[in-house]
Amino acid sequence: MRTVNQKRRNAVIAAALGAALLIGGGTYAVWYESVTVDGGSVTAGNLEIKDPTLATYDVLGYDTTEYESIKVGDDITLPISGKEIANLANWRIVPGDTVALVFSYDILLEGDNLKADLMIQAKDSITSTFTDGNIVLHYQVFDKNGVAMGEKTEFTTSATSVPMARLTPADSGEIVFVLFAKFKDVEERIDVEEVLNLSAIEVALVQVH
Repeated sequence: MRTVNQKRRNAVIAAALGAALLIGGGTYAVWYESVTVDGGSVTAGNLEIKDPTLATYDVLGYDTTEYESIKVGDDITLPISGKEIANLANWRIVPGDTVALVFSYDILLEGDNLKADLMIQAKDSITSTFTDGNIVLHYQVFDKNGVAMGEKTEFTTSATSVPMARLTPADSGEIVFVLFAKFKDVEERIDVEEVLNLSAIEVALVQVH
């Protein structure tokens, strides 16, 4: 026969178990809700240089009245006067002459922080590759509106690559690089047939950011 103390002890244990059940059951009442946010996607930019063209001109200098302004395509007029050379292979340069080699490219720069240099490159030094001591070389770059992106500059470095212009996405479109080659004035005839090898010219677009 159970005593009164045993009954009280059992009642306390039962009450404790009931409280534990109530507490445990409460953990299943926590609510949870979620929502998905569309964060979009990250898209890569682009860097391209393509569709090169070349036209050659016998030039006397800037803005002369004797020759017509040089035009590139339908939209670009350069501040350079000259007479187009129909067939460069048949044209013969003599001391004092300057030929303008007008290169046109389509470029594309896509990227918020993208910057790129328009480079001229050669296997050997620029000056030794193109001049051979008889030719003085200058270059100038023009944007899609025919506006000069710097002064007419002489190649004087022995480097194998020279940055000619710094470009951004705003410059995308057509760009024109002009290489001026002047045959030096000499007192004696130089026994040479070829003074400028155009096959050595390479133009590149190189990211700098």
